[in-house]
Amino acid sequence: MGLRRKSGTATRARAYLRALRDFLDWAEEEAGIGDLLDIEPVDVAGWVKLKTQVYEAQSNPSCNGALSVSITLFSEDILTIL
Repeated sequence: MGLRRKSGTATRARAYLRALRDFLDWAEEEAGIGDLLDIEPVDVAGWVKLKTQVYEAQSNPSCNGALSVSITLFSEDILTIL
C-alpha cells in the first residue's frame, strides 16, 4: 500500500507541475504577463476556459484529468498562497 501511495503522489505531483508549466508558458507568451505577481484570478479563469474548450474539442478522457488537475492547482486556495 505504501509503494502505491508514493507512486500516486509522484504522478499527481508531475501532473501539477505540467499544469503549472503550461499555465506559466501561456501567461508569458499569450497573455503577456511577465511577472508572477501580476497574475490575476481573471487570467487563471481565462486559461481554464481556454483549456476547457481545447479538451472538449479533443473529447479525450485523459484531457478531462488534465483539466481537473489544472482547476485544482489554480483553485482559490492556491491563488491566496501566491
